[in-house]
Amino acid sequence: MGLHAFVAVTEFGLRMINQPDVGQVGLNCLYDTHLRNLFAFHTIAKHERLSSEGKSYYREVGCALVDQHCRIIRMLRPAEREQILSSLIWPIRTVSEVATAENASVDIHQIASIDEIVELIPAEFEA
Repeated sequence: MGLHAFVAVTEFGLRMINQPDVGQVGLNCLYDTHLRNLFAFHTIAKHERLSSEGKSYYREVGCALVDQHCRIIRMLRPAEREQILSSLIWPIRTVSEVATAENASVDIHQIASIDEIVELIPAEFEA
C-alpha cells in the first residue's frame, strides 16, 4: 500500500523542522506534503477493500497520521494553515465529469480536519 512512506516522510520532516536552515518554507512544505498524504489516506478509506492484516495496518498508520497532524498543526498559526490550504492546487472536479472518483471533489478543509482523519477508519476497518 505504501502508507508507511507517508508516515516516514512526514516523520523525517518533523525531525528536521527545528534545524536552523529549514524555516517557515520548510514547515509550509511539510504541511503541504502531509495534506497530500491525508488525501491518499482518504482515498484508501473510501475505495480499498483490505484484508484483516491490512485493516490492522491501516489503523496503525491512521493513528500515526493523526499524531503527526496534531504535531504539525501546533507549529502553524491558523492564518498560516489557511494560506497553505488556499494555495494548494487541489484535484477538484465537477460532479458532471465522466468517471469522476467519489473523492475527486472533496473539500481540502475536510481533508485537513482532525475529526475527518479519525473518522476515516469506520467500524469495518477496526482490527
